[in-house]
Amino acid sequence: MIGSRGPLITATAMKIFRGERVGTIYGTISIGSGLGSGLGAWAGGLIHDWTHSYDPVIAFALVAVVLGMIPFLIVRQVFPPSFEASQLQSKEFGVMFLKTMR
Repeated sequence: MIGSRGPLITATAMKIFRGERVGTIYGTISIGSGLGSGLGAWAGGLIHDWTHSYDPVIAFALVAVVLGMIPFLIVRQVFPPSFEASQLQSKEFGVMFLKTMR
């Protein structure tokens, strides 16, 4: 899972958040992922120490996952699916992808 997470997040970011600011958005996703990994483990241990149970830790993790999914779900409302499909299926998408990677 760890080895496949990086390319999966990169591909998802390129597909959903396309444009000239995709690098900034991907960087923000990476920083948020790192902070969530570090602080989430610490907070999970703290919650377990307070409650002496893993049930609240699992609830905390589920809430964190749902909160992390919100930006990916909201952006679908901003860009209509027809716009996304036309951009991804066109030959210009490859050129746009290469320009954003520079």
